[in-house]
Amino acid sequence: MSTVKTKIDQEIVFSYIKNNFDNSIFDLEFINGGEMSQAFSFQTSKGNFVIRVNTSSRSFYKDQKAFELFGNKGIPIPKIIKIGRIDDVYHFAISEKAEGKHITDLSEEEYNKTLPSLLGIMDKIHSLDIEESKGFGKWNLEGNGIYDTWREFILAVNEFQNKEDLFRTSFLEVDIWEKIYSEIKQLSEFCPEERFLVHGDYGNNNAVSDGEKVAGVFDWADSLCGDYLYDIAWITFWLKKPDRIKEIEDYYITKNIPNFSQRLLCYKLRIGLGSLSFYAYSNQKDKYDSIKQRTLNLLLD
Repeated sequence: MSTVKTKIDQEIVFSYIKNNFDNSIFDLEFINGGEMSQAFSFQTSKGNFVIRVNTSSRSFYKDQKAFELFGNKGIPIPKIIKIGRIDDVYHFAISEKAEGKHITDLSEEEYNKTLPSLLGIMDKIHSLDIEESKGFGKWNLEGNGIYDTWREFILAVNEFQNKEDLFRTSFLEVDIWEKIYSEIKQLSEFCPEERFLVHGDYGNNNAVSDGEKVAGVFDWADSLCGDYLYDIAWITFWLKKPDRIKEIEDYYITKNIPNFSQRLLCYKLRIGLGSLSFYAYSNQKDKYDSIKQRTLNLLLD
């Protein structure tokens, strides 16, 4: 079980909403998913909403900024209604609810119907104009990336601040880390210094479908400025069905993108390595072992 996932009693959340947002609240329901925030859906006489609770508000303000910047440009980002604090520990964000199922919960028929929209929305994200901003990697509330180059962002995975402590105190393995990072460093030479808007955590549990098209894209905390292929690497890294992975990757292969395979592999390895450090930090050994094998398998393909 994660040691960093926010945990809060449902009754506390219900009481807070009733006393501070809308006393007509009913049907407060726990939402699965997410590694940091705890989410609940609820209804009031005014509509359907989602409340997310975390010990930090940073990601909530970035979601709000994403809605302000991109919500009127064809990206279905749920509007943030209110951000605040429940008490001295817990921050919250209430947003409009995007109705539908997470991509990972779709039936085969629903997924096949949704795929064109899933890819279309992702392409639209990558086509948005970010020329007025600067920098690479995660963007701040001014819209600027925190690194001077894309390669700097890629290699920053090796600078995880608790890495050395985790080598000593957790199941994070030095030899595995060095093996994967060495490959990332070599492959990073193929990655272009180009700036696109990148969601950074697209699809799967951060998009919902109405059964035919994407109805909501949320959780912009890891959104980046950089190579748009990072999003393709992310969504395919986490997909478990080989046919779905192939279908998405084939869509981009037909575009004859320079150094496609090297760039995609570089980003998948980076995602894997970052995930290993997170699962070691949050003491999730089962997920660590699974992602370690998935990442090492990439080196064998």
